[in-house]
Amino acid sequence: MKASIYLRKTKKGTDDTTLCIRIRQGKSDLRAVTPLTVITQFWDCRKQCYKANTPVTTIGKDERVSFNKKVGRLLAFVEENIQEEADADALKEAIARFFAAPKKQEAMPTQNTPHATVMERMTVLEGFRRYLAENDFSSRHISETRCIERKIKRYIEWQRQMNEMECYEMYLDDLDPAVLSDFREFAANEHLYFREFPDFYAPFKVRACCMNEISPNTLTALMARFTFVLNWCVKHGYMTNESYRSFDHGVLVYGSPYYLTIEERDTVYNADLTGWPKQLIDHRDKFMFQCLVGCRYGDLQRLTKDNIVEGFLEYYPQKSLHNGKGGVVRVPLNEKAKAILARQRTDGNRLFPKHCRQSYNSDIRLLLQLLGINRIVTVLNRHTHETEQHPLYELATSHLARRTFIGNLYKKVKDQELVASLTGHSPGSKAFARYRTIDEDMKKEVIDKIN
Repeated sequence: MKASIYLRKTKKGTDDTTLCIRIRQGKSDLRAVTPLTVITQFWDCRKQCYKANTPVTTIGKDERVSFNKKVGRLLAFVEENIQEEADADALKEAIARFFAAPKKQEAMPTQNTPHATVMERMTVLEGFRRYLAENDFSSRHISETRCIERKIKRYIEWQRQMNEMECYEMYLDDLDPAVLSDFREFAANEHLYFREFPDFYAPFKVRACCMNEISPNTLTALMARFTFVLNWCVKHGYMTNESYRSFDHGVLVYGSPYYLTIEERDTVYNADLTGWPKQLIDHRDKFMFQCLVGCRYGDLQRLTKDNIVEGFLEYYPQKSLHNGKGGVVRVPLNEKAKAILARQRTDGNRLFPKHCRQSYNSDIRLLLQLLGINRIVTVLNRHTHETEQHPLYELATSHLARRTFIGNLYKKVKDQELVASLTGHSPGSKAFARYRTIDEDMKKEVIDKIN
C-alpha cells in the first residue's frame, strides 16, 4: 500500500499550501489533510520534500532536513498502520496518532537510544523508504534505487506465494550473505520467471520490455546499490547486524574502449552529402560536433547559442550536476567545430535541430556504414563476458563521439587531468579509464624515451 503527498491551497494571497496524504487501493481513494504546511514554489512534488536549493532565508538547512525526515516518517507510519479495508476516518486517525506520539515521548526521559524512530525491527522496504525520504538525491539515483525496491517487493511476494512462506518478510537485521545471494539469484532469473509465471507478475504490472535478461555488470551494480542503502541504515541506527558486509557483490568488467581515429572522424566530416536526406546531414553535423567537443548527448540537446562564449563552448554537464559534483566546462572550439556551427539554420536559440535519440543513433550507424567505417573491433559481450568482433559501425551510438574526443585527446597529451577539465570528469575519476586506452604507439613512444 503506497502513501503519497499532494498539496492543497490554504488561503488566497499566500504561498503556503497544506500537505495532504492520499492512499489508493483498488477502487478506494483515501485522502486526509495533515497539520503541515509548505511554501509551494520550493516543494518538490516528485521527491515529496523541500528542494535542496530552497533559500535558507525561507527555511534553514537543518530545519529543511528535519522537515523532510518528518514527512518521510509520516508516510512510513501511515503505510504501516493503514489496513486494506481502512476508510478515510482510519487515515485521519493514523495521522492524528503520528502527531500525538512526539508529545508523549517528550514527557518521558530518554536514555541514549540509538534512534528515536526505531520502535521495532525495521523491514528492508522501510529502510529503502527512509533512505529516499531523508536524502536529496538526483532523479537518476532515485530511479535506480526504486527499481531495486520494486524487485525486493516482488522477491518478498515470490517467497510468500511460490515458496509457500506465507509470513515471509525481509528485515534489515536478518540480512546476511545467504539472503543477499538468494535475492541476487532471483534478480538474475526474473526474466525467466516472468515468462513462466505470468499470473504471478500480473498484479505488479511489469512491462515485458523491462524483463529482459540482465548482464553481469548490471547485476553487480544492482547489488552494490543495495549495499549502499544498507550502509546508510547502519550509519543512522536503523540496523545493527553488519554481517551483510561479507557479501561479495562482484566487480564491474569492461572491455577495451573503442573510438574513431582522427582519420575516420575526418572521413565522416569531409564526406560530400549533397542530395542526402536533411536529417542525415543534420545528424552528421551533430555527431561531428560531439566528436570535437566531447559533450554527452543529453548536454548536446540542451545547448543554445548562449553556450558559445568568445570562441568557447561553456556548459554545465548535467550528469555531474545531478550528482552534486563538477562545475562549468569550457571547451575551445577549433575551426571544424566553428564551421559546423556556421552552417546551422535552426529556429529559435538552439544550436542544432532536435530529433529523438533513437533516430540519431540509427542515423549514426547508417552514416558510418555508408561511408565505409567498418574497421573490426573486439568487444566484450555484456551477458556472457566473452569477446566478440564486430564492424565499428554496428556498435556506434552517440556516446561514441565522446569516446572519440577523449581517446584521441588523451593519445595526444597523455594528461588525464587536462582532458578531464574538457569533459567534466571528476579529478581521478575511475570512469575515465573506460574512455581511453594505451595503444601500441604510446607504448613504443614511452620505451623510446629510455633507449
